[in-house]
Amino acid sequence: MGIGYGTIARMIGVSKGEVINWLTGRYHPLRRHVTPTISSQFAYVIGAWIGDGCLFRDRKRWMNYTRLVVKDADFALAFAESLASSFRKEKPSNIYSRKDGRSAVSVNNRILYDFLLASRTRSELLKPVIKMCPGSFLTGFWDAEGSISEAKYGPSIRAFNTRRDVIRLVKYALDRLTVHYTVTSLKRPSVFVGPRNGKVYHRKHRILYTISVRACCGLRFARCVDMKIKRKAERLPTVEKITTAVSKHCTWPNPAVHD
Repeated sequence: MGIGYGTIARMIGVSKGEVINWLTGRYHPLRRHVTPTISSQFAYVIGAWIGDGCLFRDRKRWMNYTRLVVKDADFALAFAESLASSFRKEKPSNIYSRKDGRSAVSVNNRILYDFLLASRTRSELLKPVIKMCPGSFLTGFWDAEGSISEAKYGPSIRAFNTRRDVIRLVKYALDRLTVHYTVTSLKRPSVFVGPRNGKVYHRKHRILYTISVRACCGLRFARCVDMKIKRKAERLPTVEKITTAVSKHCTWPNPAVHD
């Protein structure tokens, strides 16, 4: 006794009609789901997604979305263009404005969805992409979670995240570029008030990790990371100017490069 179309559809998470089309040869299982090209653009997508991205499954329409919602329109455009380049599309993904004024980009691709979903519990899956293009990965992550500002003793280059495995990936990318850094943690209150609506929320992760690039490596970081957000990119020349003299006298040992 064989397995029915409906059973196969439930096992792999697609519609019954889709399975029938595959088995009768009408459609190929990957006809709409192009495998991404491992490149600097894809590394940027990965960095931006682990910072500000999310996954969404529309079970009624059998769609699997990778989504990015941000306040900077130029960030959304850079993400959409990198997605299009990664999947060899001529036009970037559609960018739409939300009621709260933020910009959103969504792409329906089962392969990308499953890959990113698996990376949530197995972050080492992302390491081959980061190893190939660490600068592009850091560009995406710093666009999403990073900040560049002028502090009392020089430029402050920092990024924030609540997940320890994400911080490990960022450290791995910085090690590939031989950029020195420090990591600190802060325990926050369990509840907070939303700045947009005034509602009270409970935090899922109370520990906030901060990774800071040392002043001696500010110049190296600025030359390896090409910010796509205009307001952040405008601060990079200032970082290069201030840290040039400091970088020449870097006495910190080179961090180990992990394979």
